[in-house]
Amino acid sequence: MRKQLFWLLTCGISLLNGLFFFLGSLALLARGIPDVDNQGALLFIPLLWITAVAVLLFLNGCTLACGFVLEKGYRFHPGRLFCLRGLRGGKLVCRAGLLLLSALVLLHAFCVSAPNGHLLDAAYLLTGVLYLLCLYLWRQAEAGRHVG
Repeated sequence: MRKQLFWLLTCGISLLNGLFFFLGSLALLARGIPDVDNQGALLFIPLLWITAVAVLLFLNGCTLACGFVLEKGYRFHPGRLFCLRGLRGGKLVCRAGLLLLSALVLLHAFCVSAPNGHLLDAAYLLTGVLYLLCLYLWRQAEAGRHVG
């Protein structure tokens, strides 16, 4: 996948993740926290929205800057993310840990959130995992540029 297309995919996933975060927290803000008398903590949710926008802008800006310094014909191969052959030491532990963590979050989304009717939570978790994997691929591309 060409780097421009992968950047658009990464940005699209981040926007979806931000949208699900906004909708889920807006629903929580509207209904309140059950069995809690003091709902004052909910007043911080709009501050979280502002912070989330700043973080998404920063991360998407970092991936854009990374895309500018990659060579012109660079292509991403997302399928290679699941190939552990040839990795040694810390790289193997890091990749296996990322995949294990991603699998656990996806398991939580499918087994806990979705069956209990928390579809926004499940969608937020799914897009979050996809975004994390995209950011990992950007980081690997940047690290590979410095090695070669």
